[in-house]
Amino acid sequence: MYRLPGLSQRAAAVVVERAREAFPDWHKPVGRPKELSLVRALKLTLCRLRRNATYQDLHEDFEIGRTTAWDYYQPMIEFLAREFGYPDQEDHEELLKMLLDGKVCLIDGTLVP
Repeated sequence: MYRLPGLSQRAAAVVVERAREAFPDWHKPVGRPKELSLVRALKLTLCRLRRNATYQDLHEDFEIGRTTAWDYYQPMIEFLAREFGYPDQEDHEELLKMLLDGKVCLIDGTLVP
């Protein structure tokens, strides 16, 4: 059984199975081997999402470099978004337009009408 942050064992098993289907070449015998297993890469991603962990935190927790943590996070977050129904980029823009239409927002200290 798999233990992933914020997921039941049953949900974790489904996520890991779909990840194995999405990344069949994760541990190719050719080239440089990956530092993290597929399950640990998923765990890293879920830790970042649930705890808002920085790459420095992930670097320490998973004993990998900060840029390596980023390299693992990017494909995993895309996989999770694609597999579990997160809207496409175009949908993001439409949703954002609907939510913010006619409002003034403060984003990183910049007023954006």
